[in-house]
Amino acid sequence: MNLVLSKHLRPDMEQLYRIEELATNGWFMIEKTHRQLTKEQAKKIIDSLINEGYNPNLLRAVPEPPDVSNS
Repeated sequence: MNLVLSKHLRPDMEQLYRIEELATNGWFMIEKTHRQLTKEQAKKIIDSLINEGYNPNLLRAVPEPPDVSNS
C-alpha cells in the first residue's frame, strides 16, 4: 500500500485519508467512518479489511482534501 502525502499542506497539518473500495459503479467508501484517518489508522483498517476477506487490489487510501474553512 502506497500512501502519498499532499504537497499542498501547511507544515503544521497532518494529511488525512479515507478508505475506498472499487466496485462495478466505481470507487466508494465502505463505511462512513473510514474518513479523516491518519496514515497509521488507514493502514490498520485496510489490514483489517484484508483479514476479513476484502481483495487488497480493490482497496485504496485516498488523501482527503485539506480543510480550508479554518484557514
